Amino acid sequence: MSVVKPMVFWPLTIDSSNRAFIIAAVGTANVATGVYVDAATLMAALQTALNALSPGFTVTVSSSGIVTVSHAAPFTMTGSGSTFGPVAGYYNVDQAAVFNGSSAYLLAADFQHQNGWYPQVPPREDSLPILDRAMNVVTRAVSGQTKFVLEEEVTNRILTFAWLAPAYTFKAYELLSTELNQAVERWFESGYA
Repeated sequence: MSVVKPMVFWPLTIDSSNRAFIIAAVGTANVATGVYVDAATLMAALQTALNALSPGFTVTVSSSGIVTVSHAAPFTMTGSGSTFGPVAGYYNVDQAAVFNGSSAYLLAADFQHQNGWYPQVPPREDSLPILDRAMNVVTRAVSGQTKFVLEEEVTNRILTFAWLAPAYTFKAYELLSTELNQAVERWFESGYA
């Protein structure tokens, strides 16, 4: 599996409300629940769920965050129940994979996957380009209890940009362009700015 590292990825929670990826005439691939802190782990979970239905699925991500699912046999993603579809950038109701002319059927997403940000202009400065750990343990000395928190919650990250297009800044402008899931505004909604 090939996954290109995004410029920025903020944690994405997969639970019972957004884990189903439905393949017509095959079944529902349920992505493992949990908090994902990078694109590679998220797409590996989708690939694992798909292969549990029918072996031979491959999931890749382009340098702009577009997810492509491939298989040797024809398949169709059913959007009207695929709650993981929008997470992976698939927004159409039903999408059939297209034969690549040699050995596989490919289904590319309409837009980039959620929580990964691939800006047109990379950050001019990033105080923390790589997170070493997904989790950290904070011990409460008074009570003796421990609490697991995300590394992003205990680490300040400063990003500096030279210029950003409107679709990469505010959600309202995403709808006016071909870019979706790109706005910096989404970071603030998630609480991981």
